[in-house]
Amino acid sequence: MTVRLPYVRTCFSALLHRTYSTKVARLDKGFIQVQGPDSTEFLNGLITTMLLPTFTKKNQHTITNKDLQLEGILAKQIQLTPEEIKETNWGILHEDSYLSDEDPMKLGIRRDGLYTLFLNSRGRVFSDAFIYPTPLIMEDSDTSEPSYLVEVDHKITNQLFMMMNMHKLTAKIKLTKPELKSWYIYSEKEIFENYIYKIQNTFFNNATSTDPETANISMQEFIRSRALLDSYSDDVKGFAIDNRSPYFGLKLVTGTALELSQLSPLRNLDEIHMASNSSEYKLRRIINGIVEPADLDMEHSVLPFELNVDFTNGISFEKGCYVGQELTTRTYTTGIIRKRIMPIKLYDLTTIDKESLKDTISIEGDNFEPLLKSCRDIKIINENESEAEQPQEETPFATSPFGNSPTKRASKRKRSEVGKLLHMEKNIGLALVNLKHITPDNSIGHNEFILDTKVDGKTIGVKVFIPDWWPEDAFE
Repeated sequence: MTVRLPYVRTCFSALLHRTYSTKVARLDKGFIQVQGPDSTEFLNGLITTMLLPTFTKKNQHTITNKDLQLEGILAKQIQLTPEEIKETNWGILHEDSYLSDEDPMKLGIRRDGLYTLFLNSRGRVFSDAFIYPTPLIMEDSDTSEPSYLVEVDHKITNQLFMMMNMHKLTAKIKLTKPELKSWYIYSEKEIFENYIYKIQNTFFNNATSTDPETANISMQEFIRSRALLDSYSDDVKGFAIDNRSPYFGLKLVTGTALELSQLSPLRNLDEIHMASNSSEYKLRRIINGIVEPADLDMEHSVLPFELNVDFTNGISFEKGCYVGQELTTRTYTTGIIRKRIMPIKLYDLTTIDKESLKDTISIEGDNFEPLLKSCRDIKIINENESEAEQPQEETPFATSPFGNSPTKRASKRKRSEVGKLLHMEKNIGLALVNLKHITPDNSIGHNEFILDTKVDGKTIGVKVFIPDWWPEDAFE
């Protein structure tokens, strides 16, 4: 079983332009609304997280006794009927994949959003997403059928919309692309993390929110408490706690621009400022090892476990069929995950002070991004290790009259490939790394490699960092 380490946030405040205040960033996202009686079942068949407390398989006879036993456990934990799933705007199912099936915190029905993935038929990541039940709170006059907002990177919105239409078939749903805005609230201060913990424990707790009515009441109480918004209006379409890394930030979806005055309750915690763009948010993500498919070039097709979806609570191992499920389940069952995307730092080997390669990643140093943009297929290698190529036998075209036997080409040594560079921002980036080369230690002298490509004739060093929030058995 995967267990998360006790959470201790590495302090990056001094590294991100030395800002200490709470920031609000506008993210470049697109939205698809899925509405109708079959909305929940439709999305459940496309994403990696569980939206239904029942099993759906291509062949119903393949549902095992263990599946039925688990379904019984889930039915006891939440109060949700098949009629409510189709005929009411009941909310969304939240599952904590780190907990055992009997844990009361395992499942809950809530009205805040969750993180998930869409895969293609080959089991590769198509897009990540946040899915929100909408509207934020249900009034008696609101439409009584499931409705969800799917938030994805703006560049993939049209492709996902086409994919959904392809899978729609006879499903009773309506697909639209509303023009909405996505906002991200974050801070490096411990008081902000404690604040997120408090609102999650008070208003969005799986153990206490187990039915649609309680979920709606909890969201109403959250709004009335003015814990985040000074006032509520229909313009607020969605809310989520980003737990890809514990207490990483908050997300809001609105119809119009968000004013800082609307977030005045946060001023009780800290100064609050509007970020000029989302670049600082992106650097913060990369430093913390939180990867989004939009960070990667289209040619880099990755598997869900390479994207660390099992660490970010973006996958359910209990649900039935969904697109791309076969390969994902097989990988999980075998327990063999050879590669993962990890944060890295680049440095000039000729000028670096090794003491600066501490156990925390920083953006201080040379900016290699412009120099490496023109390079393709850059590999990370271990100059201290080498692998032997298998000798190949050379067979002459004709038998030698002197009786020489066929010769074997001498075996060569090549430096061991550690991984591949996927994305760069200044002097930090993301790399797909073979875990056999990594030791679970971020201290100086560990996980230090080089690029196979020189920059201005210089050898570039690479330090691979293990995010401090990864579970303790990540390398087992």
